[in-house]
Amino acid sequence: MKDDPFNFIDSLPWSEVAHAYGVATDAPSQLRCLISADVDEREDAVHGFLYSSVFHQYSLYSATPFVMQSVLKLLEWHDLPKQAGSTCVGSIAYELLHFIRMCAECGQRSVQGPPHASAPTIENVARSGLEAYRKYATHEEANVRAEANALLTWVELREPVFPRIPKPSIAMPPKPRHSSLEFLSAVWPLLVAMIVPPLSVFFRQPWIGIIILIGITLAYKRWWTCVFGLLNFIALAVGVVNCFLFAIQLLR
Repeated sequence: MKDDPFNFIDSLPWSEVAHAYGVATDAPSQLRCLISADVDEREDAVHGFLYSSVFHQYSLYSATPFVMQSVLKLLEWHDLPKQAGSTCVGSIAYELLHFIRMCAECGQRSVQGPPHASAPTIENVARSGLEAYRKYATHEEANVRAEANALLTWVELREPVFPRIPKPSIAMPPKPRHSSLEFLSAVWPLLVAMIVPPLSVFFRQPWIGIIILIGITLAYKRWWTCVFGLLNFIALAVGVVNCFLFAIQLLR
């Protein structure tokens, strides 16, 4: 088994490099979250760190090559957990390989500001992952194999620049927006909270109503918005209280 990759990660000069939101001192903890047992922590680390701080709208930063090196260490690690990724498209290995490929596609030309004196170029970091790419080139998941083989082919062919993914030449017309549907999609917890308690009373099943409303409340990441989040939460809380009061009446 290879050495713990976090010994390497903790040794990097994070306080001397930056990402899109400032000094990259949060990198070690965020990199640990990539292999967390908690899916929400993995999701935040992938989308909030890799694809927001380190790789931000196709811009790279002085911290990016060190994060890439760290990600490759995780990929090479024997104990990399076989956990679902942040978007359920495959294992966390897919998320990490995809990040490396996207950085390689942008290349050193996309780095904002001066690089750290000890940092390798984006292309050189991507080329250094040959062992990891070979390891995942025969992975059981097709999307992992695709990412690994794309990187492996680029390294073995010794191409100077990673080819960009072809983009459609014809722009698709924007879909019409329906304000009423957008409003309903934002306040659906409120509507559910208005419907469930009366149905619970009618069918004399308050506990089912309580379970439904508490379940929606706990899944707040699926519906919370800055505009209607608090309103939805209050409606759900009132609905739960109403169901509880009806349940108490039934028990008397």
